[in-house]
Amino acid sequence: MSESTRSEVMEAVNRLGFSMDTGNWAGVRGCLADTLYTDYTSLVGGDPADVAADDLVAAWKQAIVPLDAIQHVVGSHIVTLGSDEAVCTAQVICTHRFGEREPGVADLWSVAGHYEYKLSLVDGVWKIHSAVFTLLWETGDRGVMERAANAAS
Repeated sequence: MSESTRSEVMEAVNRLGFSMDTGNWAGVRGCLADTLYTDYTSLVGGDPADVAADDLVAAWKQAIVPLDAIQHVVGSHIVTLGSDEAVCTAQVICTHRFGEREPGVADLWSVAGHYEYKLSLVDGVWKIHSAVFTLLWETGDRGVMERAANAAS
């Protein structure tokens, strides 16, 4: 695997989180294949699913926009490259902030785990077509997401 190809795969993974954090929804969509397999069962239950990228971006946007801030910290990338597919496993910590529990004390919910992303080359650009998240730990208050959603409605 060439170092430049490895870097391109890592860039696609990093760009996804950074685009979410900065509200660049076109950038988020640009990281994804038209349809992708998602598995967030370790975080939210339910079942893995194949979803349209546009629907996934709309759901993420609805959940994230009401927050005061969100930050994905992604690292420890391990990239395995096939002929036209790559797998990138990476550690992530994501912190969600909304409001204050008391003056000067932010209300936070942080989750940490690892992703296994599968990417394919689409017109010469690496696109994520599978995202599986495995939760390792969380801290803070999951209710942050519900309170942000309620405040937005």
